[in-house]
Amino acid sequence: MTLKKLINKSVYGTIGYISSQDDLNLLERYILYNLEVLKEYKQIIVATNYGSPLQVENKNLWEKYFSNAILIDSKVNRGHNHGYADLDNAIFDYCKENNIKWLCKSANDTILTTEILDKIFSCIITSLVDLQSHFILFSLQ
Repeated sequence: MTLKKLINKSVYGTIGYISSQDDLNLLERYILYNLEVLKEYKQIIVATNYGSPLQVENKNLWEKYFSNAILIDSKVNRGHNHGYADLDNAIFDYCKENNIKWLCKSANDTILTTEILDKIFSCIITSLVDLQSHFILFSLQ
Protein backbone atom coordinates (compact mmCIF):
# COMPACT_ATOMS: atom_id res chain seq x y z
CA MET A 1 0.00 0.00 0.00
CA THR A 2 1.32 3.46 -0.86
CA LEU A 3 0.77 6.67 1.07
CA LYS A 4 -0.80 8.19 -2.06
CA LYS A 5 -3.79 5.87 -1.56
CA LEU A 6 -4.33 7.01 2.05
CA ILE A 7 -3.17 10.60 2.21
CA ASN A 8 -6.53 12.23 1.46
CA LYS A 9 -8.05 10.22 4.33
CA SER A 10 -5.16 10.98 6.68
CA VAL A 11 -4.31 13.65 9.20
CA TYR A 12 -0.70 14.78 9.50
CA GLY A 13 0.48 15.08 13.10
CA THR A 14 3.74 16.78 13.94
CA ILE A 15 5.56 17.64 17.13
CA GLY A 16 8.26 20.14 17.96
CA TYR A 17 10.01 22.45 20.38
CA ILE A 18 10.17 26.24 19.96
CA SER A 19 12.53 28.33 22.07
CA SER A 20 13.27 31.36 19.90
CA GLN A 21 12.30 33.37 16.85
CA ASP A 22 15.14 31.57 15.05
CA ASP A 23 13.33 28.27 15.71
CA LEU A 24 10.18 29.71 14.15
CA ASN A 25 12.14 30.96 11.12
CA LEU A 26 13.65 27.50 10.65
CA LEU A 27 10.25 25.88 11.13
CA GLU A 28 8.83 28.04 8.36
CA ARG A 29 11.59 26.85 6.04
CA TYR A 30 10.64 23.23 6.82
CA ILE A 31 6.96 23.99 6.21
CA LEU A 32 7.74 25.60 2.86
CA TYR A 33 9.99 22.72 1.81
CA ASN A 34 7.30 20.17 2.78
CA LEU A 35 4.31 22.20 1.59
CA GLU A 36 3.59 20.16 -1.55
CA VAL A 37 3.20 16.97 0.51
CA LEU A 38 1.55 18.57 3.55
CA LYS A 39 -1.19 20.15 1.40
CA GLU A 40 -2.32 16.63 0.43
CA TYR A 41 -3.53 15.85 3.97
CA LYS A 42 -7.07 16.61 5.02
CA GLN A 43 -5.85 18.24 8.24
CA ILE A 44 -2.70 19.18 10.14
CA ILE A 45 -2.30 18.70 13.91
CA VAL A 46 0.65 20.38 15.61
CA ALA A 47 1.74 19.68 19.19
CA THR A 48 4.45 21.94 20.58
CA ASN A 49 6.30 22.67 23.76
CA TYR A 50 8.16 25.91 24.32
CA GLY A 51 11.31 27.34 25.87
CA SER A 52 9.90 30.86 25.66
CA PRO A 53 6.42 32.40 25.17
CA LEU A 54 6.00 32.05 21.38
CA GLN A 55 2.62 30.30 21.26
CA VAL A 56 0.87 33.09 19.32
CA GLU A 57 3.67 33.33 16.79
CA ASN A 58 3.69 29.55 16.29
CA LYS A 59 -0.10 29.51 15.81
CA ASN A 60 0.11 32.36 13.28
CA LEU A 61 2.87 30.59 11.36
CA TRP A 62 0.97 27.30 10.99
CA GLU A 63 -2.31 29.06 10.18
CA LYS A 64 -0.56 31.10 7.49
CA TYR A 65 -0.27 27.86 5.48
CA PHE A 66 -3.04 25.71 7.00
CA SER A 67 -6.08 27.70 8.09
CA ASN A 68 -7.70 24.67 9.75
CA ALA A 69 -4.58 23.50 11.61
CA ILE A 70 -5.19 22.16 15.10
CA LEU A 71 -2.56 23.44 17.54
CA ILE A 72 -1.98 21.72 20.85
CA ASP A 73 0.38 23.55 23.18
CA SER A 74 1.96 21.59 26.00
CA LYS A 75 1.41 23.25 29.35
CA VAL A 76 4.62 21.73 30.75
CA ASN A 77 8.00 21.34 29.08
CA ARG A 78 9.48 18.09 30.42
CA GLY A 79 12.55 18.05 28.19
CA HIS A 80 13.25 16.15 25.00
CA ASN A 81 12.38 12.54 25.89
CA HIS A 82 9.43 13.05 28.22
CA GLY A 83 8.30 16.24 26.51
CA TYR A 84 8.14 14.60 23.10
CA ALA A 85 6.28 11.62 24.57
CA ASP A 86 3.77 14.11 26.03
CA LEU A 87 3.36 15.73 22.60
CA ASP A 88 2.90 12.36 20.87
CA ASN A 89 0.27 11.40 23.43
CA ALA A 90 -1.53 14.73 22.97
CA ILE A 91 -1.83 14.05 19.23
CA PHE A 92 -2.95 10.44 19.75
CA ASP A 93 -5.53 11.53 22.33
CA TYR A 94 -6.88 14.23 19.99
CA CYS A 95 -7.21 11.70 17.17
CA LYS A 96 -9.01 9.17 19.35
CA GLU A 97 -11.36 11.82 20.77
CA ASN A 98 -12.22 13.00 17.25
CA ASN A 99 -12.54 9.57 15.57
CA ILE A 100 -9.63 10.14 13.21
CA LYS A 101 -8.91 6.87 11.43
CA TRP A 102 -5.45 7.54 9.92
CA LEU A 103 -2.62 9.59 11.40
CA CYS A 104 0.68 10.23 9.67
CA LYS A 105 2.97 11.13 12.57
CA SER A 106 6.29 12.92 12.21
CA ALA A 107 8.27 15.84 13.67
CA ASN A 108 8.55 19.49 12.66
CA ASP A 109 12.12 19.04 11.45
CA THR A 110 11.42 16.14 9.07
CA ILE A 111 11.92 16.72 5.36
CA LEU A 112 9.21 15.31 3.11
CA THR A 113 9.38 15.04 -0.65
CA THR A 114 6.73 13.82 -3.06
CA GLU A 115 8.71 10.56 -3.36
CA ILE A 116 7.20 9.49 -0.04
CA LEU A 117 3.78 9.34 -1.71
CA ASP A 118 4.96 6.37 -3.78
CA LYS A 119 6.67 4.50 -0.93
CA ILE A 120 5.26 1.06 -0.32
CA PHE A 121 4.56 0.52 3.35
CA SER A 122 4.43 -2.97 4.75
CA CYS A 123 1.12 -3.33 6.51
CA ILE A 124 1.08 -3.92 10.23
CA ILE A 125 -2.35 -3.97 11.87
CA THR A 126 -1.82 -0.80 13.91
CA SER A 127 0.78 1.09 11.93
CA LEU A 128 2.67 1.53 8.72
CA VAL A 129 6.28 2.54 9.17
CA ASP A 130 8.99 3.96 6.95
CA LEU A 131 11.95 4.05 9.33
CA GLN A 132 14.28 5.51 6.75
CA SER A 133 12.42 8.83 6.76
CA HIS A 134 11.31 8.73 10.44
CA PHE A 135 7.71 8.79 9.28
CA ILE A 136 4.98 6.69 10.81
CA LEU A 137 1.44 6.11 9.58
CA PHE A 138 -0.96 4.86 12.24
CA SER A 139 -4.33 3.28 11.86
CA LEU A 140 -6.27 4.44 14.91
CA GLN A 141 -9.34 2.22 14.45
